[in-house]
Amino acid sequence: MINGHYHKAVASIDSKEGCPIIPGATLSKIFYLLPSAENNK
Repeated sequence: MINGHYHKAVASIDSKEGCPIIPGATLSKIFYLLPSAENNK
């Protein structure tokens, strides 16, 4: 529990795409997650 809220990492990714990010630049990515109880433990 973090600051009174439950916290659970659901996914992670490593990528060098868009690197290096120069000072003053912005990198924006959108990921769509589809929840599934199929593999929920």
